[in-house]
Amino acid sequence: MLVTTPPATTKPVLAEIVGPRHYPFFSGVANVSVTVGNALGPLVAGRLFDINGTYKEAFLLSCAITLLASVTIPVRKAGSADGLKTL
Repeated sequence: MLVTTPPATTKPVLAEIVGPRHYPFFSGVANVSVTVGNALGPLVAGRLFDINGTYKEAFLLSCAITLLASVTIPVRKAGSADGLKTL
């Protein structure tokens, strides 16, 4: 269940945030970002484990990246011409 929930909710939430005009662009950016993260994440985590002998730093880096991503999400501004406002 948890594996299918994020993909099932990401697209509608993204469409709600950016609107139909900007959805294709931001959907592409999100897909590329996920692909790059899925490709590089295990390599970075493995390298950090090799250096430190623990996954603590990899976990903290993942948390920091997630927090950074959460504050950079565009927020829809009511009444704006293009529907986007960044934080």
